[in-house]
Amino acid sequence: MEQSNSNLILPDSTKQEMANLAKWARYIAISGFVIGGIIILFGVFTGLITLGLFHLGVDDEILANLPSWIIIFGYIVIVGVYFIPFLLLYNFAVKARAAIVLNSEKMLNSALSNLYQCFKFVGVITVTFISLYVLLRIGVGIAFIMGLL
Repeated sequence: MEQSNSNLILPDSTKQEMANLAKWARYIAISGFVIGGIIILFGVFTGLITLGLFHLGVDDEILANLPSWIIIFGYIVIVGVYFIPFLLLYNFAVKARAAIVLNSEKMLNSALSNLYQCFKFVGVITVTFISLYVLLRIGVGIAFIMGLL
C-alpha cells in the first residue's frame, strides 16, 4: 500500500490555470453574496410596503390574507437556498488558492470536494425545479380537462 505524498505535483501552467479558476470562483461567489443581500433587502422592503399598504386601508383580499412576515420569510428561505452554492464555491476558491500557495495535495482535494458539492447541490436543485414544473403543468392540464379552470 502506497502512502500518498503531501506535496502537490502539477505543472506550472496547471497551477496558473488553477489560480485563475480560484480567482474567478471567488469573484462569482462574492457577487452571489452581494446579490443575495440585495434580494433580502428587496424582500424586507416588499414586506414592509405590503404592511404599510394594509395599514393605509388598501382594500385587497390578497393583502388581507397574506401577512407581510410570510413574504419576508419566503425571501429569506429563497436566499438561504441561493446562498449555499456560493458558499461552497467560495470555499473552493479559498482552498484552491491555499493548495497552490502551500503546494498541498490534501488542500487541493478538499477544494475539489467543495466544488463537487457545489455542482451536486445545483444539480439537485435543478432537477427539483424541473420536476415541480412538470408536475405543475400536469396538474394544470388535468384541472383544465376536468373543467376546473
